Amino acid sequence: MWCGAAAIRKWIVIYDLRPKRDTRYKNEEWLKEQYCQLRRRSQNIAADCRCGHSEINAWVLKHGLKRRRYGSYAVNDDYFEQIDNQEKAYWLGFLAADGCVDARKGKGLLSLTLAEKDKGHIELFRRCVNTAKPIYTYTKKYPNARGTFNISCTLNITSRKMVEDLIRHGVVERKTKILKPPQIWEKLIPHWVRGYFDGDGSVRWNRAAYIQK
Repeated sequence: MWCGAAAIRKWIVIYDLRPKRDTRYKNEEWLKEQYCQLRRRSQNIAADCRCGHSEINAWVLKHGLKRRRYGSYAVNDDYFEQIDNQEKAYWLGFLAADGCVDARKGKGLLSLTLAEKDKGHIELFRRCVNTAKPIYTYTKKYPNARGTFNISCTLNITSRKMVEDLIRHGVVERKTKILKPPQIWEKLIPHWVRGYFDGDGSVRWNRAAYIQK
């Protein structure tokens, strides 16, 4: 038997088959935990509660919760201000090899992209800088030399302070091929080098005896 969409909607209303709305968002403590502490987006909360995200945003205001800027995630902006331990030196070297910074237009963007098999390393970095920013997984548009499609993972962090600190320590926007260690404590240089080679994986010597990627 065939019938139109209008008829289906009519019978849904008659027999009250519409999915029931989950109204947990009306509870201030629950919404505060989801929106402020777990930093979930209103769209995701709305999907769980089977309602529109505008409804969630309205209750955020009713409960007196502070609205977040779209796409805003907390991060330890001062993580790279002082390179004073092995962990920071390692990540500084790793980002010197694999990271990408962009300080244009007054905004700071740090991007770290690795193969899917190395996603755990991105997750480790994310924990170190204390952010819940999601890691995006995507498949490259064009096949590689073997005819397969590479899968990559990317973490993007927006922090002008962090990017400025990274640039100050040598992670520049347009990195040259010449490896130049940062001005940090000498005892931390081996950890910077370890991070760099974990990110790059290979070196070669040119005639001028510079280490190159």
